[in-house]
Amino acid sequence: MKRLIACLLATLPYIGAVAHVWDELAILARRNGDGTFTLEKDSYLAVSTYTNAVFFDYNNDGNLDLLIMGQGGDWNVSSDIKIVALYRNLGEENGYRFEKVAAPGFLPYKDEGFFNPVSVGDYNHDGYTDVVVMSYHNGRRIDLYLNDRGSGTFIRQEQQGVEAATNGSVMFGDLNNDGWLDIEFTGYSDKTSTALKTYINKRDGAFVDETPSNIRGAFQGQSTLADINGDGTLDIISTGNGDGWVCLSSLYYNTVDKDGKCIYRYVSEKESNILGVSRANPLVADFNGDGLMDMVINGEPSDGSGFRNRIYYQTREGKFVMDKSYPVVPVNQDGGINMGDVNGDGNMDLIVGGYVGTYEKAPASYYTAPLRVYENNPPKVGLSGNTFPEPPSKVTAVMEGDELVISWLPGSDKETSEVALRYNIYVRNETTGELYTMIPVDIETLYEIASALQIHVEQLLYCPPRHANLPDSKNSPAFFAGCSQFYAYVYDGRNKQLIRCVFDVLSETDTSSYKIMMYMNFKDFENYKLCENTYWGYIEHFDALTNIQLTNQDSPVEKASAQILASYLDTDTKWGLFNGFSSRPMMPIATKMLFSKTKLPEDEALLQGLKVSREDIRLLKLYNMFTVL
Repeated sequence: MKRLIACLLATLPYIGAVAHVWDELAILARRNGDGTFTLEKDSYLAVSTYTNAVFFDYNNDGNLDLLIMGQGGDWNVSSDIKIVALYRNLGEENGYRFEKVAAPGFLPYKDEGFFNPVSVGDYNHDGYTDVVVMSYHNGRRIDLYLNDRGSGTFIRQEQQGVEAATNGSVMFGDLNNDGWLDIEFTGYSDKTSTALKTYINKRDGAFVDETPSNIRGAFQGQSTLADINGDGTLDIISTGNGDGWVCLSSLYYNTVDKDGKCIYRYVSEKESNILGVSRANPLVADFNGDGLMDMVINGEPSDGSGFRNRIYYQTREGKFVMDKSYPVVPVNQDGGINMGDVNGDGNMDLIVGGYVGTYEKAPASYYTAPLRVYENNPPKVGLSGNTFPEPPSKVTAVMEGDELVISWLPGSDKETSEVALRYNIYVRNETTGELYTMIPVDIETLYEIASALQIHVEQLLYCPPRHANLPDSKNSPAFFAGCSQFYAYVYDGRNKQLIRCVFDVLSETDTSSYKIMMYMNFKDFENYKLCENTYWGYIEHFDALTNIQLTNQDSPVEKASAQILASYLDTDTKWGLFNGFSSRPMMPIATKMLFSKTKLPEDEALLQGLKVSREDIRLLKLYNMFTVL
């Protein structure tokens, strides 16, 4: 994160002789390196109230940028002003200053920003961080913004069937463990005041409502996604006002069935021991270092005791026990809390912003500091504290067809179970040193990554579903019409064995030309991608000839081609000539290759047909320039 630690966007009180006066502002808190912070009242940051701020690297330059959403409505800012401002972090060479991005494309919103109406994440796997916003703009809305490749522009995506809401929170999170970010929100919708909805990412830009019938949300509160019970799936803690203004803190434990559907078990406040709260801000982390997820919840409790930050420690039985020493100062509704390892000791610390107590009872001393940092030190209270996990081992990256598969042996952690561990995956550009959490789809970087992996760039590209079947048209000869995959067989006379091949048709490049992958010499068809050699190339159709050109992915010196005559005639199989250059040993090769639309019985008849016969030699003498004695 470099030196930039926190941003407080809140109402800062001024101590007057007669009454408290609040000035709207935006403050950056920069760490000094000695455990202290310097607060910078930066005039270039938008002044607002009811504000939410999110740090994220929108342009993949390694620096955290800033998105501010807020509105007016207090002493100095008119309530008619709505603010959604994006600021670019100019980096170390410019002192990590922020520069406002002109026209980022967001609608002028307003909402209760002390909840959580903004979330960021790469929902479409293009390597750039996108934004989802809950807001009010000519009505309630949930808007999805696609990051335009780090240009500073975000493109609003039309979403059909997504219920709109305000007065709550929205979050990205992988609910069904399929590797794609889904959307969850809670708030006051057009249909109910206690909406809690889950929308599953269908991987094509659309999200589908798959909300179970047994979950209910709240308004004037916030829901948070976290693996609370450590089973490897994201659960939901939902706070706020339910029906009849009842204060809620509802837990929903999530499991994913064999079909990828989320199943939620409701845990009431009575079962969990978590006090219901409204206008709430819940945080989930292992605060005491025992491997169990705990909670810190800021909000107005149902017992009438006012706004307070409450800490709950989870027990081995799944209950939560409140720390009644109240070690963190309470703040009222205009403030908020956040967390992070401020001092780098492996324990999660707390950042608290806002004024303390109620308007009537708060002493003047409570208005002296807009930002408070609480260092978490479990050993001071007899706990061992959190230890740093051991990283995963034997990390490998291999190509399986047109997919890059990264695998590893699990890491370990003294406090956290293996199934609940999460990993951040980075790809580094060896030329520039830049790090990416996802591979951005700019052609230069793709070629650099392909070169580093010693593969063809095509293998890093997503092939759209259009390649599933070759079009049945005049551009595709009858033998190949409708085929997305076909088979081939050759006989290796050196080793006296059958060699199997599978051809995958990837996508059309031009009229009558298609990109292909050939997998050669494998044990069984079920695992054909686990093969001895992989070739990338093209298949091209002419009037009386189909021509295949291939390059070995592991040894580019190996070039191969295959020619198939009369492919316009539809038969079950076709004979062709397979020729090229082999590196083991280094010599030219040529042999018969049998092409088939289906897998063939591997019997003696097939073996004999693949061998070069006396009749083949006779025809070779008759038609070929190659001299046969």
